[in-house]
Amino acid sequence: HNNLGMSFLAQNKYQGAQSHFKYAVTLAPENTQFQNNYRFALLMACEYRAALNNVSDDEAGTLLSDAGYIAMQRKDYALARVLLEKAVEVSPRYNPRAVQNLEKLKLRQN
Repeated sequence: HNNLGMSFLAQNKYQGAQSHFKYAVTLAPENTQFQNNYRFALLMACEYRAALNNVSDDEAGTLLSDAGYIAMQRKDYALARVLLEKAVEVSPRYNPRAVQNLEKLKLRQN
């Protein structure tokens, strides 16, 4: 099911991808790659709260940074800033990806 999810993701069919990734997670809940793929599909569908459900601060920082980057690519700069700033805030240690993405955002806005 993970491979089917990847196929749907490549076609920008995020709901189909979510279904297959979620099923893959139920089959192998210890597989972090399946969990990450499922969360990524949620992020791509702009389901940010669902993607952040039951994650540690460290994971939340990474996911928020990824979500901020996705928002920036979609030219939703206000949302990107909020997500990236939150990524820096919740990360228990320095989050270089979020900081770099904030810098990229500043360059795009100028």
